[in-house]
Amino acid sequence: MKEAAVQSALTASAIALVVAFACGATFLPPMLAQTLASVPRTVMLGIALGIAVPLHWVFLGIAVRRMGRSVPGWLALAVLLFPVGGIDARTMPPYRAAGAAGFGIGSALYKAGRTPRDVGERARAFVAAGPHATWRETY
Repeated sequence: MKEAAVQSALTASAIALVVAFACGATFLPPMLAQTLASVPRTVMLGIALGIAVPLHWVFLGIAVRRMGRSVPGWLALAVLLFPVGGIDARTMPPYRAAGAAGFGIGSALYKAGRTPRDVGERARAFVAAGPHATWRETY
């Protein structure tokens, strides 16, 4: 019974996150011009995005509470401890030591024009920068 309640909350959290990503994607090329062409569409998508993200956190908190874990710890892990921008293999260890749960490494790994060999070397550097992310039982 408890597992079903946790699964239900996690499912709702995931759906809210998918809605948030879908709304956010409409504000990126190539859909940006079409989104901004209609004021009602822009407002509705902005409101949906503004509601979906907090709902994701609320449902995540409900699931964590149902698992008997610390809600603030898990929400901090989900919201605050995932650095993006300026991350490369050299800057990962200090963030990891400070408690980062993961990293956004987009352009540090791949940019247009980089060769497959260069991307591979960068990926190996990220792997070598470990330790690899693990779930922490302390939250």
